[in-house]
Amino acid sequence: MDLKYATLSYCWGGKSKLQLHKSNASSLEAGVSVAALPKTIQDAAYFTAKLSLRWLWVDSLCIFQDSPEDMAHEIQSMYGIYQNCFISIAALDAKHSEEGLYAQRDPLLYANCEMARTSDGQALIIAPSSPDWQHSILSPLYTRGWVVQERILPPRTVILGRTVAWECRESGWTEFAGSIRACRPSMMKPSFYNMVTQSQGKQAGDAELTGIHSAWNGILLEYLKTNLTYKSDRLNAISAIISAIKTRTNWRNVAGLWVPFLFTELLWKRRSNAGVSHWTGIRPTWSWVSVECKITQFTASIVKRFAEIDVDDGSIDFFQGKSLTSHRDPITLRVSCVLMKLCEVQVDEQQSGSYSHRTFEEFSDVRMDDYTPDIEPIEDYPEYFLPFALLDFGDIVGLGVSRVKSFPNMFERKGFMTVKAFPKKVAKQILHFLEQQKKDTMYII
Repeated sequence: MDLKYATLSYCWGGKSKLQLHKSNASSLEAGVSVAALPKTIQDAAYFTAKLSLRWLWVDSLCIFQDSPEDMAHEIQSMYGIYQNCFISIAALDAKHSEEGLYAQRDPLLYANCEMARTSDGQALIIAPSSPDWQHSILSPLYTRGWVVQERILPPRTVILGRTVAWECRESGWTEFAGSIRACRPSMMKPSFYNMVTQSQGKQAGDAELTGIHSAWNGILLEYLKTNLTYKSDRLNAISAIISAIKTRTNWRNVAGLWVPFLFTELLWKRRSNAGVSHWTGIRPTWSWVSVECKITQFTASIVKRFAEIDVDDGSIDFFQGKSLTSHRDPITLRVSCVLMKLCEVQVDEQQSGSYSHRTFEEFSDVRMDDYTPDIEPIEDYPEYFLPFALLDFGDIVGLGVSRVKSFPNMFERKGFMTVKAFPKKVAKQILHFLEQQKKDTMYII
């Protein structure tokens, strides 16, 4: 049976409390007045009917909101739900479910304005500026984390708000200015379809795999610009994209990082202009899922690696029956490396007054100034520098880590660190030290 249905992409909230629960499932199955639905869902129901479609999938009415089991099952099914729909209806400008699908529109903002005509009848026209696609990116809908995959996966999307727009697997259009190919986020749908969805079941070559990973990086950066009502949804809200890429490539994904690229993906850092950041309460600390902030991904060329890294799925001996979380032990990294102890040095100067800086226990004359904490403002400075790699221009990059209490050989990530290539004497000293030291095994949770 070829079941054609629409999906609704919208912002929750508002006064309406009509949702699917175990207690009202029978009454909802028996039938409910359209007037009882939140305004946005009402409008979407009428829009679906005008398309001669019988079915509309709405998350709040199709997933039991008081059943963690049903939620978990449906989250795993999100890829199929959106990928297989006939069309997705996006309520672009509605801040909550009671504002409706449509917004007050002013087409004159985008119309040509004829100022005068010459003697031979030629019109002098002032054309409007290009469509305000920045508005659509910053609209209420596109600030919602779940909407990233809701926008990418459907074969076609009609976007309703102050303007009407269309996105499909070939291009994007707006009603007043035509093609919006220049709008990079709108091209996530066709590029993802061409590289991932359309080619499911086919073996990908090296160039295709590189392209898929690049597409993922772009999607992730867009995703991290959005907000989530529940921080615990950090992975759930993009799980459909991860599922599709796993199926296409056979890559393993661990806490939002791809194992074939794990070494470099671990070197993400909080963007310096990202402002205040917060813990999400999700482990592991070495993944971007643990922090609520925008990040920069590592792209520099590596000359030499100082650490060897493996994934250990929480089965290591150090736990000894103790759990670090309320539900299960976290996924853990096993790292073979040389740890460099960091020390705080107090300086008293008559002109500058008293201040402190960090240095290395092994090299007390070397200042460790290039540190990007995962949490800003800084909660606590890391105890150690964990060197990862030497870059082609001479810098040594790695992570700042601290010991976990009660687990002597276990550490948490605190941020991203760099030892600069200049002065060259210092860089050579540290490089020689790392090459001469015996590596130890540690674990990062």
